[in-house]
Amino acid sequence: MIDGVVFDMDGVLTDTEQAWIALFDEMVGVYGETLSEKDRTELFGCSDARENVVLGRVLDMTPEEVAPLKEQWCAAHQFGYGELAIEGNLQLARALRCRGIRCAIASSSARANVERMLDETGMDDVFTVVVTGDDIEHAKPAPDAYVAAADRLGIAPERLIAVDDSPVGVDAAVAAGLTTVQYSVNPAWDTQNQRVSAIVRTPEELERDLLARL
Repeated sequence: MIDGVVFDMDGVLTDTEQAWIALFDEMVGVYGETLSEKDRTELFGCSDARENVVLGRVLDMTPEEVAPLKEQWCAAHQFGYGELAIEGNLQLARALRCRGIRCAIASSSARANVERMLDETGMDDVFTVVVTGDDIEHAKPAPDAYVAAADRLGIAPERLIAVDDSPVGVDAAVAAGLTTVQYSVNPAWDTQNQRVSAIVRTPEELERDLLARL
């Protein structure tokens, strides 16, 4: 029996995964650089700290040097979470909550970004637990975020479903012991993890899959 669902944020609740990468591409472009496909792949679903490593490598800076530049750039070029909301998945989370299924967020993003998303989408009353990159020691693909979400929900991992879009996120959820569904709109991003329970492409497919597991 499933008692709860843990959602990733960027790429699952909001269509912001690629928006972040585009933002970083513009940032390094100011310095005459571009992100390679390898850089883009490493940035997909990664933590704030890992972003600093990748961007520092591109700009020939240390992570410590690039961190304040990234912070200033992102503050000056914020996108609206409400405009990039994946409405079908947000409404699915609300519907699950109304059915008594407890919902959580396990995101690699900074807490300030997650809280801004919840405020701008009006979803701050839906998620019982919110785990962010600021709350854990090891980012995805380490299982810390999903382990913390399960602990805070007070629900055993085997009674939870995780929904994540990135391969590193899927690896994290699987390692934490959750039944894991990948929300992957692009087959090129599909996980190679054989322990994933399903790969879905649309909010409608995700809804059918989750409801069938309850």
